[in-house]
Amino acid sequence: MIFRRGKFYGYEFEFRGPRYRATTGVLVGKGVRGEESPKEKAKQVEASKRTELALGNPGITKRPQARRFPGYGQPIGVRHPRVVPVCR
Repeated sequence: MIFRRGKFYGYEFEFRGPRYRATTGVLVGKGVRGEESPKEKAKQVEASKRTELALGNPGITKRPQARRFPGYGQPIGVRHPRVVPVCR
């Protein structure tokens, strides 16, 4: 289903259970004579997303694991020298 969301068209549909709802990135307007209307472009964006899901390629990539600082998780006493109290 294509709907207007502010200045842009959005889409919403269910595919194998979960609901998908997002913006198409197509501005609402009359368009240019001789070209397809913005609403038709928005329908194409929705159709391409449905096709992408049907082919099993949703475009979700796994992010690389974040780097950790050296010495992270070690006890503090191991990293720092022992402080000896000075008696006067």
